[in-house]
Amino acid sequence: MAIEQHLLSSETSLRTALGALEQAQIKLCVVTDPEGRVLRTVTDGDIRRALLGGLALENSVADLPGRPPVTQPAGTEHSAVI
Repeated sequence: MAIEQHLLSSETSLRTALGALEQAQIKLCVVTDPEGRVLRTVTDGDIRRALLGGLALENSVADLPGRPPVTQPAGTEHSAVI
């Protein structure tokens, strides 16, 4: 599968995203903005939870609930990151 098939726009439907995830060896797609900046990742679990929460397959990946960032400030001790 070409890398481009793992890149989704925020307007991509959940149905299309599921199709891309089904074809992916690594079950992860990346949502980018028009300039190519990464907005978020999407997994089948993200879509499953959204569908259980009331979204439909016709909704876009932009409608998926946000998640808090999983980052640490530069210089954070390795043990704190783990």
